[in-house]
Amino acid sequence: MRRWMLALFLLGSTASVQASDRVVGDYLEVRSNHVYTCGCLYSGELVTGGREAIVAWNLREGELAGRPLNDVRVVAVLMGATTLSLGESPRVTVLYLDGYADDDQRAAVLSWLKTSYHDLLGEILEIHDLPIRFSKTEDFWEVEAQDDVHVRIRRTRLPDDAHLGSFRWFDPFVSLSRSELVTSLIDEYNGPDLGMRWARWDHRISGFRGEFVAEEWSPQGSAVGE
Repeated sequence: MRRWMLALFLLGSTASVQASDRVVGDYLEVRSNHVYTCGCLYSGELVTGGREAIVAWNLREGELAGRPLNDVRVVAVLMGATTLSLGESPRVTVLYLDGYADDDQRAAVLSWLKTSYHDLLGEILEIHDLPIRFSKTEDFWEVEAQDDVHVRIRRTRLPDDAHLGSFRWFDPFVSLSRSELVTSLIDEYNGPDLGMRWARWDHRISGFRGEFVAEEWSPQGSAVGE
């Protein structure tokens, strides 16, 4: 990682996102709590769960600051002081980037993340340049950042995947043009930067997938139906 690029991201990149810029792609998120569950699990996890999340962007087409960003991939691993799902927790993030061609493209991606998802990402602890694999079929999506991050999800099957009496309690972290619930099959972080690691294979309805269009991010973490 280039330390001067991290400083550039934190202090404000010179590659600004213009009003005419538009990037479209795939978005995936998994959390360490349920987003669709029964009331008992929902209330319990507000106290004890949901402090970790992994989100990923697969930029399919578009440009930022005049630079094409097709096939750029971003993974963010988040840790909050309390549950991330209510959108109010202070949080830290480790970023992984792949697919950019040069430093100008990299700066444009970082500027876009800072502009659009600042509140979601919080304090950036580290930025890693690593190969990221983002694969998808109709039912299954999978993301890997070498040995540090591994997420595998499938489209949620209701009512089979849900507890009896379940409701959808949360929206996606970010604005999506279309989205659907996902059931996490693998949710794993093995990196060195957050002071903890995890590996979960418990088939929770713990997130969303869908299509994003780059725009200014606004908090959507409040409970739905409260």
